[in-house]
Amino acid sequence: MGLGMTASKEASRAAFEAAFAAESDPMVRFLLAVLLGSRAKQPVPEWIAAIEPYAIDASPIEDSFAALAPFFEGDVAAVARANLPDEVLARHMDALIEVMREQDPLSQVDTLETLFSVLFPDGEPERLSEVQRRALRACADVVDACPNFVNHSEVFHEFDLPYDSFELRQLADREDRPARAARSVKKAAKKSGAKKAAKKPGAKKAAKKSGAKKAAKKAAKKSGAKKAAKKSGAEKAAKKAAKKSGAKKAAKKSGAKKAAKKSGAKKAAKKAGAKKKAAKKTGSKKSTKKSGANKKTRAK
Repeated sequence: MGLGMTASKEASRAAFEAAFAAESDPMVRFLLAVLLGSRAKQPVPEWIAAIEPYAIDASPIEDSFAALAPFFEGDVAAVARANLPDEVLARHMDALIEVMREQDPLSQVDTLETLFSVLFPDGEPERLSEVQRRALRACADVVDACPNFVNHSEVFHEFDLPYDSFELRQLADREDRPARAARSVKKAAKKSGAKKAAKKPGAKKAAKKSGAKKAAKKAAKKSGAKKAAKKSGAEKAAKKAAKKSGAKKAAKKSGAKKAAKKSGAKKAAKKAGAKKKAAKKTGSKKSTKKSGANKKTRAK
C-alpha cells in the first residue's frame, strides 16, 4: 500500500505484477489485483479472477483488511465491484439486488449506481429483461422505505429513471416500450435540436437580419407610398388651386375686357352723340344764314 501511494504508476506496476505472480494469499492477491487494475486500461483475466469472488460477499478477507488501516478503509465488496467490468458484474445482479434490500440508505447509494450502470446505462430500455424488472421492483421498495431521500433521487435522475415507486412498478410490469421511454426519446430529440440550433447561431442572426431588412424595406415602401401620396395630394391641390386661381384671373380679365368694351361703347356713344349735336347745330346755323341771305335778296 505504501509503494502504491509513493511510487510512479510505471514503477509500481512492474513491482506489483512480479508480486502477484508469486503470491498465493487470497487477500494479498485481491489487493494486488485492485492496484494493478487502476494502473492498466483493461484488467487481465487473472486480476479479474482474484477480485470477482468478493464482489458480493467479502467476509472471507474483510478481517485481514482491517489491519491495513489507515491505508485501506471502506467496504471491501464495494471496492471489488468498482474494479470489475460491467460484463462481469452482470452475472451478479440478482445477488446484488438482494444485498441492496438489507443495506442502510447510504450504502444503497453505491449499490444503486452499480445496478443502474450495468442494467440501465441509457435509461429505460425499449424492452425489459427479467432481471431488469426485478431490479425496478426492488428499487421501488427502496423508494418506499426511504421517501424523498436526496442521495437516492440524484442517482435515479442521473440515469433518467423515475424516482417514484408507482412509476417504477408500472415500468416493471410493462410489456411494450414504456411511455416514459418515449418521453425520454422526445427529450433527447429536443436536446439534439437545441444543440443543432446552438451550432447555427449565425442562421438565427441572418434570419433576424433578413427579417429586419424586409421590415425596413416594407417600412420604406410604406413611407415612400405615404410621401408619394402626400406629394400627389399636394400636386393635385396645387393644380386645383392653380386652376381656381387661373379661373379667377380669367374671370377678372374677362370682366376687365367686358368693362373695357362697355367703357369703349360709352365713349363711342358719347362721341357719336356729340357729332350729331354738332352736325345739327352746324346745319341749323347754315340754314339760318341761308334763309337770311335769301330774305336780303328778295328785299333788294
